[in-house]
Amino acid sequence: MFELYQVAVRVVARVSTDCPGFVRLELIDAEGVTHSFVEKDPVVGLQGNIFDEFFPVAARIRCSVIRRMGDVAEIDTMVPDGIESIAGTSSFRVSSAQLHAA
Repeated sequence: MFELYQVAVRVVARVSTDCPGFVRLELIDAEGVTHSFVEKDPVVGLQGNIFDEFFPVAARIRCSVIRRMGDVAEIDTMVPDGIESIAGTSSFRVSSAQLHAA
């Protein structure tokens, strides 16, 4: 069983203005490593009218919390929305402070 949460990310660039548009976002893990993703605007709650001069923009993506280890949580972004990083990773350790109730 897992807990459903949202993890804080930042949207750093628009990749496409198609409908739906795509943006590049970054997740910084508990060790300070930046992981990049490309996702549809609706997945991160953005409307198509965000222009490049407004980046970076704070956003959140849904994730499941697999386990907690003190102030660190192991999350999986594959559940529930099938999100994985450009490198093909969906499991990350993040600070508990980055998590928000879904």
